[in-house]
Amino acid sequence: MLPKGHYFPGQEMSEEIVLFIRRHWVSFLARIIILLLLGIAPILIIISWSQFVGEIYTTSSRNYLITGLSTWYLIILAAFINSWISFYLNVLIITNQRL
Repeated sequence: MLPKGHYFPGQEMSEEIVLFIRRHWVSFLARIIILLLLGIAPILIIISWSQFVGEIYTTSSRNYLITGLSTWYLIILAAFINSWISFYLNVLIITNQRL
């Protein structure tokens, strides 16, 4: 636990925090757009596949389709959580003595 008046590990007694700086949210927006496109891609592939091939929702293929889509969306969710945590926790601390 940090002593009272200290806000980060390694802070000296005479050091005062001037700014906490985080990246702008627009830098996070590009990752969100990519993840949204990756989320829409399987739906477009299934629709186009069903138009060319015909019936793709047989009993055995439906199970594989549900398993594959669930895995795909779980990976996208994990990538989103990873990106959000990286964006939110990366903070630059500027003090009166150092960056």
